[in-house]
Amino acid sequence: MERLASAVGMKFPRTLPSDDASRRHVSERITSTGERWLCKDVSSSGGIHVRWVSDQQSTPLRQHSNSICYQQWIAGKRFGASYLSDGNESVMLGVCRSLHTRKHPFPFVYGGSLGPVSLTRQQTETLGRLGDTLVAMTALTGLFGIDVIVDAQENLWLLEINPRWTASSELIERDLIRRSILQQHESLIGSACKCQVPKICGEWRSPSLAELKRRLSHNNQVINPFVKKVVFARETGTLDRDALSQAETNGITCYDLPDHGAPITKGHPLCSLIGSTQSLCQGTSNMRLRNSVRLAQAAIR
Repeated sequence: MERLASAVGMKFPRTLPSDDASRRHVSERITSTGERWLCKDVSSSGGIHVRWVSDQQSTPLRQHSNSICYQQWIAGKRFGASYLSDGNESVMLGVCRSLHTRKHPFPFVYGGSLGPVSLTRQQTETLGRLGDTLVAMTALTGLFGIDVIVDAQENLWLLEINPRWTASSELIERDLIRRSILQQHESLIGSACKCQVPKICGEWRSPSLAELKRRLSHNNQVINPFVKKVVFARETGTLDRDALSQAETNGITCYDLPDHGAPITKGHPLCSLIGSTQSLCQGTSNMRLRNSVRLAQAAIR
């Protein structure tokens, strides 16, 4: 990761294994300089099992596990860039702002996305080179995402690579459809399949990587972004799907729905809400979104 970041002029947070020497080093840095560090489980996703490390509590969740590491915390805004690759080259499809919520003791649980959004020209060009460099190093094929931090000085910090469809990809796809870059019966999954198994999916009605690049070059303007909000249950019970439908107001739609009567556990994801910020801006957007969240949470019986 550090070599990849350096190759495109990006930064990478100091990252250490979860051994005794690293734990002592992190504790000393926290005490002497006031730095903030994270304990991360790289085998998890969605911000699960990422927590603060303090000098009093610096033991990892699973001590000496190969999937645990310490990483210096970088202050800034987190973004996720989405890409498509055929194993030889890549195209950056868009960038979304990552939203987080706190689920004690984990402060960085994925809570949704806003996007696509515009970054500076230099940042956008750097992210484009980052995707191309990653593919040149690994021959990674299909849809993938890269998470970055933009700090107060506008520096880009590489955080992680997700070699799969990411949580913000559905917002990227909606935007491509809205801008007519993807036509009827076309999809990102279809394009990814054409890249990964061209002999089987070569005739599918989805654009190739080259065609997507061509279309994006003629229409690269980001307009009103979409918002995705993950709703977490406030109580344990069963889901009333009819009551949940009341959350679908003001251009907001429910997705990732459990079956009617499904058992729901307090604190677990209940559904996702997705809407266009254009429709949300017809009133006070935050108020409308919060109201839909409350209506969804009230659908537990």
